[in-house]
Amino acid sequence: MAITLIYKDTTYGIDKIIKSIQTNLQNKLSWLGAVNIYGKLQRTERESGFLYEYWTSNRDYTEVFINDKLAGVMGFVVRNPRRINGYYIEADVDVISTIDLTKIYNNTRRDDERALNELKDILQGSVYVQQLNEIRENISNVFSDINTDLIKYRDMQPYYVFAINLTIKYNEDDCNDR
Repeated sequence: MAITLIYKDTTYGIDKIIKSIQTNLQNKLSWLGAVNIYGKLQRTERESGFLYEYWTSNRDYTEVFINDKLAGVMGFVVRNPRRINGYYIEADVDVISTIDLTKIYNNTRRDDERALNELKDILQGSVYVQQLNEIRENISNVFSDINTDLIKYRDMQPYYVFAINLTIKYNEDDCNDR
């Protein structure tokens, strides 16, 4: 299986920076099985409450993080506010992962620390990542601002839910096509 990147057809601004980080993850993660890495997610309100969704086209959004057929799902949540620091823009971003540990490492051990450290190391070495700020684990901490009714069993073996909050720093020149 493969790691699949899902991003907007045209990327500009932070979407382009996130696409660069997605590509770095695709090239370096050793995870097995089918893993979808979504770009910037939107927190949208539905009748059932707030959800993280990905823009697919025109007015269509797809809910993410609920797919038992995949080995893993990742997405980027840009936190408000973004800061202007001279010529640069800085944004705190959560890289959220829900993974099936047995599928990504093809064993029955609980290799949660292995998965966390691998992702952390790759993110730390990404060009636009200025710093890593914190790690959150478990559904109640990672998804504290959305409805989690449909994913209530994700904290049990073999599933692992975690987020790494990081600061991205970029400028307008980084977002132009060259």
